[in-house]
Amino acid sequence: MPIHALDDVTLHYEVAGQGAPLVLINALTMEAAGWGAQVRAFSAHYRVLTYDCRGQGQSGKPERDYSIEQHADDLHRLLVGIGLRRVHVVGLSLGGMIAQAFALKYPAQTGALVLCSTVPRIEPAMERFLKTWIRVLGVGGGGLAFEVAEPLLFSEWYLREHAEILKGLQANVARQPVTALAHRGRGAFGHNLDCPLELIRAPTRV
Repeated sequence: MPIHALDDVTLHYEVAGQGAPLVLINALTMEAAGWGAQVRAFSAHYRVLTYDCRGQGQSGKPERDYSIEQHADDLHRLLVGIGLRRVHVVGLSLGGMIAQAFALKYPAQTGALVLCSTVPRIEPAMERFLKTWIRVLGVGGGGLAFEVAEPLLFSEWYLREHAEILKGLQANVARQPVTALAHRGRGAFGHNLDCPLELIRAPTRV
C-alpha cells in the first residue's frame, strides 16, 4: 500500500502496468479501488496510477473543506514525488473537475485529457442539490445519501439491470466517514472554470 506524504496530508496510491503514464481521478464518493475494471484493461498498454484524493479511502482526512484547486495541487505534488513528469489524465465527476483545474494550472504535466460525467462549473441548481445531499448525509449517513442521489446518477435501465452493483456501491459509500464526504462536497461549491477553459491546450475528449 504505497503512501506519499505531502505537507499536510498523506495520499494512498497504486501503480499498475507499463507504458505511458495514465492517472484516473475518483468521483466524490469513490475510492481508488473502484477503478478495478479500468485498471485491468488499461494496464495492458499504460502505466496506470490510481489514488485516493484527500478525504478519500486510505488517504488522510484533514478537518476542513477540500477545494478543487487544492486537489489539483495534491495531484501535482504526488506526481512530482513519485517521479512522473507528464501523464494522461482521466477524471470522473468530481475527478473531472480536478482534471480541468490540473490541466489549466499544470499544462506541462498534462498529456491527453478525458473528462467523464463532469462539469466546468457548479450551477445554482447543482449547488442546491449538493447542499441538500450534505444535509441528508448528516441525517442518514452515506447509505441514505447514495439512495437519494441514485435516480440522478443512473438511468432507469441501469437501476433495473444492475441492482447488485448498486448495492455494492451504496455499501461502499455507507462505510465512508460522513465528515470527509461533506468536506469533499462543500469543497466543490466554488468550482467555476468557464472563462479559462479555452486555455486548456491538452487534446481533450468529453
